[in-house]
Amino acid sequence: MGDDFALLGRDNVTVALVLASTPAVASFAGCYLYVSDVEAVHSACERDNVTMTSALTTHPWGTRDFVIRDPDGHQIAIGEYRSPEGIVDGGGEGRKAGD
Repeated sequence: MGDDFALLGRDNVTVALVLASTPAVASFAGCYLYVSDVEAVHSACERDNVTMTSALTTHPWGTRDFVIRDPDGHQIAIGEYRSPEGIVDGGGEGRKAGD
């Protein structure tokens, strides 16, 4: 993504950093929280009338997530990792079911 973006990870934590000349509220999710039950968190956010900027979505790369906006306007993505559809194992082979 360029020299102005970095992902730092260890164990179950990943932090995304973006270099900006003037700090501002990003137009994209500046924080990603991995949870073990995204549907339960999504339901709790709906129940509590949290402002959502992106619907609960399953992505082809294996995450299911949604995005909320906090009272200061910061966007936070909340999701869980699921293996990509059709992948039998995580061995890097990219094999699909039935191969």
